[in-house]
Amino acid sequence: MERIQDATHDSPEATSGRQVASPACQPGKPGAEGLTERCAVQKKIWIDIDNSPHVPFFIPIINALHNRGHKVLLTARDTYQVCELLKFHRLDCKVVGRHWGKNRLLKMVGTLGRATRLLPLALSEKPDLALSLVSRAQLLACRAVGIPMAVTFDY
Repeated sequence: MERIQDATHDSPEATSGRQVASPACQPGKPGAEGLTERCAVQKKIWIDIDNSPHVPFFIPIINALHNRGHKVLLTARDTYQVCELLKFHRLDCKVVGRHWGKNRLLKMVGTLGRATRLLPLALSEKPDLALSLVSRAQLLACRAVGIPMAVTFDY
């Protein structure tokens, strides 16, 4: 896991821009019929894990995206057992931000600070879509740079 403390980071794997077809979409593979259009280009999907229940929620989604040949960019907030759960499930992620306690003002400052630290990641990685379970910081970062989002609410 890579912890991001400041706004500068790049990973050659994440920024390679390689076009990869899913193994399931290759001709002759079972289940490949009619999937060539959908699987021709690899998409980069950014998932932000903001709380520990989000880890088991996103595991099957991450697996399905990988099976379809997409690249998953995973970020997480260092709060509760998020990092430990990701490590347990062998999921690599970039850790950005932490828990800011119960004070509402500190939560706002923390969310804005985390969104600010996610901006360079969003700009350098250029994801095609962002997914989250109400990650406010990701929502702000995506809105700032125009990345399409799909947000699920759990309350």
